[in-house]
Amino acid sequence: MRVLSTDTVPSHEAFAYWHDVLAQHFVHLRPERVGLGPFRSTIEAQQLEGYSFSRVSAAPQRVHRAIREIARSPYDLVFLNLHLRGEGSFRQEGDELVLNPGDLFILDAVRPFELGCEGGVTQISLKVPRQILWERMRHPEGARGTRIPGTSHIGKLLSGYIMTLWRRGETEQKAGDPSAMDHLFSLVAYEVDRRHGDAALPRRAVRAGFYACAVSYIGEAQGTPGLTPRSVAHAVGTSLRTLQNIFAERQDAISRHIQNRRITTVARWLADPAMREQTIGQLAFMAGFSELSHFTHAFVRAYKETPGAWRRRHLGK
Repeated sequence: MRVLSTDTVPSHEAFAYWHDVLAQHFVHLRPERVGLGPFRSTIEAQQLEGYSFSRVSAAPQRVHRAIREIARSPYDLVFLNLHLRGEGSFRQEGDELVLNPGDLFILDAVRPFELGCEGGVTQISLKVPRQILWERMRHPEGARGTRIPGTSHIGKLLSGYIMTLWRRGETEQKAGDPSAMDHLFSLVAYEVDRRHGDAALPRRAVRAGFYACAVSYIGEAQGTPGLTPRSVAHAVGTSLRTLQNIFAERQDAISRHIQNRRITTVARWLADPAMREQTIGQLAFMAGFSELSHFTHAFVRAYKETPGAWRRRHLGK
């Protein structure tokens, strides 16, 4: 993970540094500062399956890409941006659209656009060569400036998919499924073409999306004792039987996935000096286990040693 942060330069140089970082990491852009407070912005960048992922935490500003900026970097790129936090908006070939958490929006780098970040925002941006995305669409002209609401059926799938891929990159894992990006792009293309009444549902991509959403949801809610396969299916918007079949296709099971995530979390905490004061039981309950004996047996099966031995070995005690 590469981190580009204004915290690395003196405060009076922060905005100029940010202007340069945007051009070097994305394309030439013209940011305009909003407000007089401290300007703190960060880009966390990673590569996953050959694509550039970035999580941007931007201070209040407005960002423009006009003809002048396009001429300086006429890259044939599309940005798929997932809005996570803050008061955001964007405009490309139409009215300015307000963004809510979970919304995905599509920007074409060879057409002018504006980004509104007046309230400070956090977004994940995926950089894609235009041809790779456009060739999947019957109506690519309808893609630029499109917003896919996070509350929509496909929007939820896309949000979960992108978050899952981002987390895999954070832990330096590969996507696992070599078709993951292809499925992601197929879902985006379907949603664009669907608005023109001309799209066939990509069933394999939808099922992959449900799996990604479920994995993402389990990762967020694993510490909830009441987390069950049924509650996961309800959260991602499909039936329990369908989700069980989707997990089985991947030689996985929902209940086993939940337990494995919890065990992995406790193992990480046990090896963390900052968690030294927490008892093993407290950590197990924090991760969502309701019985200490059940946790201990599951941990030994997974790691071939007791939680106490694991902790002593990693903390040197």
